[in-house]
Amino acid sequence: RWNGAVDFKALKNAHILGKPVKFVMLRLGYGRSLDDRFTQYYAAAKAAGLYVGVYLYSLASNAAEARNEAAWALEQLKGLEIDYPVAFDFEDSVVLGKGFTRVQYTAICRAFLERVRTGGYYPVLYTGPAVIKAHLDLDRLKDYDLWLAQYTKEGSEYQYGQEMWQFSVAGGVNDYNKVGRVAGVPGECDCN
Repeated sequence: RWNGAVDFKALKNAHILGKPVKFVMLRLGYGRSLDDRFTQYYAAAKAAGLYVGVYLYSLASNAAEARNEAAWALEQLKGLEIDYPVAFDFEDSVVLGKGFTRVQYTAICRAFLERVRTGGYYPVLYTGPAVIKAHLDLDRLKDYDLWLAQYTKEGSEYQYGQEMWQFSVAGGVNDYNKVGRVAGVPGECDCN
C-alpha cells in the first residue's frame, strides 16, 4: 500500500544500477490483515512478467500467534503462483519492546518459518542487523535463509550468511547506492 500506483510494465523494463528488474517482493499483509493493494499488485506484477515473492509483516508476540499468522498467509496464497520466498518480516517495535529473551524471539521466527515450509513454500526471515544483534539467535535459525535489511553500500553490509539483501531505498534519504528513481514506481521503493 505504501508504493502508490505502481506501473508494473514500466517496472519490468526498468534497471537498478544497470541490472534489469526481475522480481518483486510484495507485502501480503501485516498480522492477519491483507495489504490493501496486494491483490492488485500481484495480478499486475504477474501480467508484466515479473517473478513474485511475498512477505508478511509480523505482529506475533509468541510462537502460537506466529503459527496463526503463517496459517493465515498460506490461506491467502492458495491458488497463487509464488516464485520467490514467503518472508517473515520480523521488526515490529511493539513486539521487540516486550523484553522477551533471545530464545523467545527466535521461537516466534521459527514457528512462522516452519509452518510456511510445511505448507510447501520457501520461507525466509527478513530482518535487520539491530534486531539480529539484540534479539535473535541465528544459530537456531540456520535452517532458513536470511533476507537482510541493511541500507548501505556493497562491501559494507554485515555478513550473516544472507541470501538476499535489501540494500537501498531508491529515491529516498536511505538511497546510499544512488539508485535514484525506479521507473514505474512513484516515489521511494526498496531495492533488493
